[in-house]
Amino acid sequence: MWLRLGIADALVGAGLIWLLQGLRVLPGSFMTGSPTWAVLGVMAVGLGVFVQVRLLGERAGRGPGVSTPGRSGSGSKPRRGPARKVRPRRQAR
Repeated sequence: MWLRLGIADALVGAGLIWLLQGLRVLPGSFMTGSPTWAVLGVMAVGLGVFVQVRLLGERAGRGPGVSTPGRSGSGSKPRRGPARKVRPRRQAR
């Protein structure tokens, strides 16, 4: 999980650099002033943040971004309670 979180962090960082270069805030590259790199930067930041939220949601035990009862988020099977004894129904006389 930490490797995937690090990759997501790097994606956010690269996306921010691409965005700032595309918007001419960070000069000094062939990407400076190119709207293509600004759009790619926004997409990279969005994807990186999405992956981070999803991974941190799993770490918090909420599963892959969804809060469902009985899920541990670690990929294990849902827990089942103890087996119930079934009583036979009474016959009507």
